[in-house]
Amino acid sequence: MAWDAANAKWNEWILGYGPETQDSFMQWLGMHEPTWRKMMLTLVLLVIGLITFISVLLMLRYRPPPKDAAALLYARYVRKTGMKPRTGETARVFASRVREVGVMPDDVVETITAAYLDARYGDQEDANKRLQEAVAAIS
Repeated sequence: MAWDAANAKWNEWILGYGPETQDSFMQWLGMHEPTWRKMMLTLVLLVIGLITFISVLLMLRYRPPPKDAAALLYARYVRKTGMKPRTGETARVFASRVREVGVMPDDVVETITAAYLDARYGDQEDANKRLQEAVAAIS
């Protein structure tokens, strides 16, 4: 029964689309005396509205997650080194580059890196506090 109903609607709206159906559709849209200009304007507005609606839905669905406290503290540490991490560079590799350049003492670099890695991937209970204290100490 559902297939027959769908087939009947297909025949009515697609195959049997004629001037009478077009006029009833235009009246349903609020155009009692449709002209080509009104129809084109309505079509353009509908397409723009549809594109805007889909864009908003996609932006809401695929927005990046907010950075956590550890990432923000680590970013502050990175700014204080004056160096930029390379694309795909891990925190350990960045720490070894900072040690090689000698921008900061090795123990400070190791403390911050270990606290950051613990905060992101390990025991988070005291790691955030250790990271915050270590970054604040280099201010």
